[in-house]
Amino acid sequence: MHLLFPITYFGNFAWHQSFRRNADVLIYTGEPYQKQSYRNRCTILSANGPLDLSVPVIHSGSQPLHTSEVKISYSTNWTKDHLGAIRSAYGKSPFFEYYFENIAKILNRRSEFLCELAGETLEFACSKTGLEKTIRPSAEALDGKINCSQSAIEPKEREMFIGSSYPQVFETKFPFQPNLCILDLLFNCGPESEMILENVKKEG
Repeated sequence: MHLLFPITYFGNFAWHQSFRRNADVLIYTGEPYQKQSYRNRCTILSANGPLDLSVPVIHSGSQPLHTSEVKISYSTNWTKDHLGAIRSAYGKSPFFEYYFENIAKILNRRSEFLCELAGETLEFACSKTGLEKTIRPSAEALDGKINCSQSAIEPKEREMFIGSSYPQVFETKFPFQPNLCILDLLFNCGPESEMILENVKKEG
């Protein structure tokens, strides 16, 4: 039985933790595209609190699209806005200089399809959290079943997630903010992100 995971834009903690814990995974691109989900957005922690960054997509009018068919809109300079927001939020984080350039390269490639962008952000996250897993997209469900909790795909469920805590840039202003996108974990924890996702406590 395959486990099906929806695409995601710099997926959140819950998504990545579940993804790395399951062996036989397919990234499901054949589902009807769902608006207002983490498929085209991520949540970072800004100086004013949690901030959603959304990738604008080209709407098809009354015709429903499968996720694999959804194209990104560049009618606004959203890539500049996202990079500016990320720099503002994490410019003083311990590992900002190690990851920001790679993130900028991904966004500045101007991927045509949302699935393409999602795949690049997933490859980046896996490589930086020590996960060696073949990323297999599939437009067909085959014999699989969806294996994501609501907190992994629905922004409104973010605060319901209970997971590992770690230092955050604005921890003196806010209580720990759970289930933010993988960028929050990487910028704050760097190489230790792998251990935190695995719930392994560092000795010493």
